Amino acid sequence: ADGSTPDDSWTWVAATDNGGNGSNDEFGATLTIDDAGTYSYTYRYRYNSSCWHYADNGGSVDDNAIGTITVNSIDTYAVTFSVDMSYEDVGIDGVFLRGSWDGFDELAQVSMYDAAADGVFSVTLDLTPNTYSYKFYNGWWEYISGECAIEDDEGNWNRNVTVTDTDISLDTTCYGLCEACIGGCSDPSADNYDDGANSDDGSCTYTP
Repeated sequence: ADGSTPDDSWTWVAATDNGGNGSNDEFGATLTIDDAGTYSYTYRYRYNSSCWHYADNGGSVDDNAIGTITVNSIDTYAVTFSVDMSYEDVGIDGVFLRGSWDGFDELAQVSMYDAAADGVFSVTLDLTPNTYSYKFYNGWWEYISGECAIEDDEGNWNRNVTVTDTDISLDTTCYGLCEACIGGCSDPSADNYDDGANSDDGSCTYTP
């Protein structure tokens, strides 16, 4: 807490050697602070197993040795992603969401769930205001076509979402498409071809 005297009740993290600075040894560390507020910070050190020496003149607070930092809160907003897998063979591992918020990292992919057992997989993430790219993953990256497909600097086609200052529930789209699924016969050579369908539902019939 701001203004408190450094002791074992404080949170301490190990500092690492930053290399020499003239005749001095320089150390640095990173503090991760989850809650907004104003905090005091300082260094402490010891030789082998001796007592700790605090950078506060031996217990009395010294403004030159103890710093103060104000941590501001970062607002996040709930973004719900949904994809219709009704006309896809869902892989054994399931359906996942990958995005630029974690560098499209495979190890950080987010599992999606079909809670209503209707073929629609969804997940909600808390994201800070920004523009993000994302894709759905079903054993392999989806191939996106349509007006929602945005090409990145590496030639990949992704979906985009812009988070501002409110929660978002994105429209449910068909896997690989920019619009909702419309089932029907999508083979032009079939007797019952449906030019309004964007997802083949296996209903095509043919004259013998």
